[in-house]
Amino acid sequence: MGRARVVLRSATRRVDEADIAAMLGQLFDGAAASRIAGRRVLVKANFNSPHRFPASSAPDFLEVVIRVLKSVGAAGVSLGDSCGLRWRPAERVARALGMPELAKRLGAEWVDFDAGRWREVPVAGRMFRSVSVCEAALDAEFLVYACCAKTHPAAGFSLSLKHTTGCLPPEQRAEMHDGEMARRIAEINLAVKPDLVLLDARRCFAAGGPAIGLTVRPGLLVASADRVAADVEGLRILGRYRLLNRLRKNPWEEPQIREAVTLGIGASGDDGCEVIQG
Repeated sequence: MGRARVVLRSATRRVDEADIAAMLGQLFDGAAASRIAGRRVLVKANFNSPHRFPASSAPDFLEVVIRVLKSVGAAGVSLGDSCGLRWRPAERVARALGMPELAKRLGAEWVDFDAGRWREVPVAGRMFRSVSVCEAALDAEFLVYACCAKTHPAAGFSLSLKHTTGCLPPEQRAEMHDGEMARRIAEINLAVKPDLVLLDARRCFAAGGPAIGLTVRPGLLVASADRVAADVEGLRILGRYRLLNRLRKNPWEEPQIREAVTLGIGASGDDGCEVIQG
């Protein structure tokens, strides 16, 4: 098995289609179209709260991602998420952020996870024996995580592993706070496997989060097919502001990462990763 590839690219302000297309080309050795063409794609965004980027996914980022997916031949593109428990219902959050309108304008389908159906997925975990997952994520033929980069007061940080929480029903999202959150986050990732992680780190929360925090501007984008490798690079970005957030110097020592490695969810160390500067 080859090393997990991670592509980094500078994008200080706006991101355009050439940025995302180039990153996918580097990530998939020029074969992005063959992986995506003819498949039904779901872009799982971050609409945890009605607060703007970097609390929630940036509309310009999502628009570019959807346009690129359609340009390489996706059979159809859907955009969706749930929201944080305190801001429910998800439909209200999505409308406050303009997401249904964005999807309609781009010819994509808007999916409110909380209004859909859930399917029980068995997992060999210590905290969970099964995880309820929205059918939209399970039925997608190509699943894209469009993530923000931010610290999180309970989880430490919120990147692609934590992103999976949005695929769970409200009652199971509430369980995530019942202790050993890092282990719970790792175990729910046994039930859902994205094909592509795109991390918008043009702006991040270097402290606070997930809805309100101290905003910094690293001006970077990250792409990978490996959640652990993507999160390690995201942690290195957030780690530039360690005096503000107290993240560990070695990202592989973060509890979320350690637990995910133990469960075989992704790369297990720097030797298993290939980082490409785009």
